[in-house]
Amino acid sequence: MATSTWITLNDLGRNFGISSIHCGRALEQEGWRDRHGRPTDAALAAGAVDQLTPHRSGRSVLWNADPVSYTHLTLPT
Repeated sequence: MATSTWITLNDLGRNFGISSIHCGRALEQEGWRDRHGRPTDAALAAGAVDQLTPHRSGRSVLWNADPVSYTHLTLPT
């Protein structure tokens, strides 16, 4: 079984050629981030996010770098 690579929101946005702000908005529209920027249970269930602390805040959040996880997202241009 392959292991996933976990990256910050900034790096995730860079992978798609967009800023972390635009990437965060796309994740929020998908329902994977709440209005406070915290990942949702849906993101956890999809395997798109890894929680490093129980409070789901700030820099403790890492996103799955696998682009297959994001094929259904509508990314801003």
